[in-house]
Amino acid sequence: MKTVSVLLAAVALTVVIAPRGNMSSTLTARMATVQDDCTAARSGKPCRHDVLAEAMKTRLPDLRATALARRQAETLSAAWTTRVREAGRDMAGPEARRIRVSQAESLRARIIASQDRREAALRRERELREARAGARLARLISPDAILPHGSLKRDRIEPKPERPLPEVEPHLPAIERIRARFRTLASADRKRPLTVLHIGDSHVASDSFTSGIRDILQARYGDAGRGQMIPPDAFKYAYVDQISQKAAGRWRSKTALKYKHGPFGLSGVNLASSARNARLTMDTKSGDFDWVAVTVATGPDQGRFALTVGDRTEQFSARGEAGSAQTFRMAARGDSATLTVLGGGNVQVLDWASGKEEPGVRYVNFGLIGATAAITKRMDRKLIAENLKAINPDVIVFGYATNDGFDDNFDTGSYLAMVRDLYQRMKAQAPKADWVFLGAADGLRQRGKGSSACGGGWRTPPKLAAHRKAMAQFARDNDAAYWDWAEFMGGACSANRWAKRDLMARDRVHFTRSGYRRSAEAFAEWLSLDTPEQAVVALSQ
Repeated sequence: MKTVSVLLAAVALTVVIAPRGNMSSTLTARMATVQDDCTAARSGKPCRHDVLAEAMKTRLPDLRATALARRQAETLSAAWTTRVREAGRDMAGPEARRIRVSQAESLRARIIASQDRREAALRRERELREARAGARLARLISPDAILPHGSLKRDRIEPKPERPLPEVEPHLPAIERIRARFRTLASADRKRPLTVLHIGDSHVASDSFTSGIRDILQARYGDAGRGQMIPPDAFKYAYVDQISQKAAGRWRSKTALKYKHGPFGLSGVNLASSARNARLTMDTKSGDFDWVAVTVATGPDQGRFALTVGDRTEQFSARGEAGSAQTFRMAARGDSATLTVLGGGNVQVLDWASGKEEPGVRYVNFGLIGATAAITKRMDRKLIAENLKAINPDVIVFGYATNDGFDDNFDTGSYLAMVRDLYQRMKAQAPKADWVFLGAADGLRQRGKGSSACGGGWRTPPKLAAHRKAMAQFARDNDAAYWDWAEFMGGACSANRWAKRDLMARDRVHFTRSGYRRSAEAFAEWLSLDTPEQAVVALSQ
């Protein structure tokens, strides 16, 4: 049984590595070698993972020779080699999980179906573009564009300014539209950054999950800067990757988790000071930025502040409409920036930012530890509108999930009404942004009710599955994408297995650094490349 399972695992990995119907003879020969090695497992020898990894590398030169393909090849080579080594090591271990034949067959079928959907979407996109090009050509050579004497009307054939075609076709599924955006970056067709806004709970708040996603996407598609971030000392365990920041002087911090009124924007924090010379400082760890910005609450009694980059300083005033916000931006190249309170009233910092004026990815994360989607009710509509105007997101990731699913009083109807209200408000301010809704990661607890026992006294919260189902349905109803974190982990009770592999913390809710990194790799691949990473991880568990 073990030998058959190993063989089917190799077959499933083959589908991941090589496109169906285009496998080279070299790869086929390598796979035959893998099968022979796996057969030797009957005599106690483990399957040679290095052979499969080498076989995969022989397939990479067959990929289309573009800059994107080369980057994909390098990324896939490293990731796949690591996964296969883990798979080989685990299969040889005495306590390793046995991969059943039915699971491997199901996995192969899902991968093939995913590839078929992708090919169909790309084909529709290409056909639509060709049809549009043909229609423009037909207009140029139409009979009414020709004079009776046979000469062409110059005013008809001279090129006229046209509205630019959208970067992505609206008829495509949401995830394909998102991947099309990343392809424009890779092909150098896009001249501005691609910005992702990720909002959510503790997985997002301390940049634990999102930092890995940011690293992968920026390494592959270019670094357009850090983008918007929470100010320093906003709350306990707050952390911002790629930036070192600190506060000096008297500052008062409020979060939407503890206070009903802030005012609060999408960051959910409000850091305020009226003390002259109180300072906030940011130092970048990823190269110089081209601009800095700060979003502050406005009002008739708000004060003044200055932004300093190098030897350049600009002063600003937060006085304005009550209950609103404004983003002040300063173009200046450097690796350090300082905000200084000048007096005249309170200065309430909601978030600040740095960025680069070049194509690439910006991945903005806003979250609070322990937050549920209900926390968005405390965020002011005008402040959210100002945030979205400043961030200008191409993709919005809705990551409120775990804490909502752990709530035994979770009610699908009232929850979806709340999510729908936030979605419609944000959609009105950022109509071109595509959305992704996350299904909660698998999580367990030892106290309270549980729908199923997972061993060691750990149980699955009874409403966790209902929350995932609600989010999946909401995504389908609103032409959005959906990613099931728990399915990637391996389904029900997988948190126990991840904890045993030191991928999840003892609380079976949060992840270790390795666990967050593995999840980030899977999400980044799914979001931009349509690579079934979860298949490889499933085989290595």
